[in-house]
Amino acid sequence: MYSRLLLLSVCLALPASAQQDYERLFDEHYLPRTIDLLKRGEFRTVELACDAAFRRGQKNPQWQILRLRMLQAQGKLSEAQPEFAKLVEMYAEDLPFLIAMHDFYGDVGEKENAAEMLQKFNAAALKKPLKDRTAEELVALGTGAFLLGADPNKVLDEFYAAAKKKKPELIDSYLAAGNLALAKYDYARASQEFRAGLKQSAQDPDLRFGLAKAFYPSDREQAMANLDRVLSFQANHTGALTMKAEHLINSERWDGEKLLETAIEVDENHPSAWALKSVIATLRDNDPSASEVARERALQNVAKQPEVLHLMGRVLSRK
Repeated sequence: MYSRLLLLSVCLALPASAQQDYERLFDEHYLPRTIDLLKRGEFRTVELACDAAFRRGQKNPQWQILRLRMLQAQGKLSEAQPEFAKLVEMYAEDLPFLIAMHDFYGDVGEKENAAEMLQKFNAAALKKPLKDRTAEELVALGTGAFLLGADPNKVLDEFYAAAKKKKPELIDSYLAAGNLALAKYDYARASQEFRAGLKQSAQDPDLRFGLAKAFYPSDREQAMANLDRVLSFQANHTGALTMKAEHLINSERWDGEKLLETAIEVDENHPSAWALKSVIATLRDNDPSASEVARERALQNVAKQPEVLHLMGRVLSRK
């Protein structure tokens, strides 16, 4: 696939109208394939595909979002910050891109910049009526509305449900709805949303991971089965790796450490992986020094500190 991508990227320049058509066809053909590569955790190939699209001059902001998601999955956000900051004005009215940038700044602890993205998002959202928005834009509108304080039920019914109706195969609709339900501890609704999404894409690892989280409070066996299915499709899914490792540690199965090592190979500063390594050093090894080193590594990401401390406290309190 990628050899053909390179071949297309060096095609001779076309007249303006034909070039626009070619850009559209290029996106229609290669964006879904690159999204699938990202879902499979083939991050290096995704990076090469995005670079080829940029060299070709593809203007669709989805290429930038894909690159951002690829970097997020590997914990490589800080090095990309100047690069993406320059793109904000270029895509100042693209709702999915602005939401992606809000997440980006949140992950690196830039609260002021994250708030600025929401302001830009709110301004752009008012420029077109809902009926004229694409399904992708409706998903972004729902996410932005929730971040700005909208009622979750209204977001689910007016934005995410509308996106599903407009484009049933759009996975992001179900993923956003399921994650919102998880955030509100509505595990039954979350399970319903993720299952509906899996009917559209049975192998999607993020939907399957969401379903595992929805099952975990009530059915650990089903949760673990779904985590295994995530990892069978994307072996380097750091969320599934650390969640399964936590479950094993709670059962005093220390082979969970191997999963943490795999997560750290993907993201060398993964906060949850290092937090759980700190827990293992305390519970299994009785090694305060090693525990503190891992703990400090886990807390390097300022934005993730509350989450990390909660994770460590949750696991240790069970012992």
